[in-house]
Amino acid sequence: FRVSSVDCVTRELLDYVKTIDFKLDNGGKKLNGNRALRLAYTPPKAIKTNLRRYIADFVPECSRIATALNRDKFAYTSIDGTQQAFTAIDVEMAIFTWCMRERDRFDVAYRC
Repeated sequence: FRVSSVDCVTRELLDYVKTIDFKLDNGGKKLNGNRALRLAYTPPKAIKTNLRRYIADFVPECSRIATALNRDKFAYTSIDGTQQAFTAIDVEMAIFTWCMRERDRFDVAYRC
């Protein structure tokens, strides 16, 4: 992940989030001339490793972030206009959305 061009707020956020060393492989599709990476699903050992890291590391990390956001009285506005407290899945969706929007920042050395 290239962080040299991120703003101060984004850098502070990235420093806050735990790094999880998922196993990746080449997705085959080119994005901006580079191969797209994806979570490895072969061999079977890679699936087990990623599933274990997802359950043991990523879900608790999303929960930790949601708890911190709620503790500090952050909320988001839902589709019906009401203020909602964050859950782990809200944080996971936000991470996914940000990663998709900022996909050009990710390269072969990508670690999520």
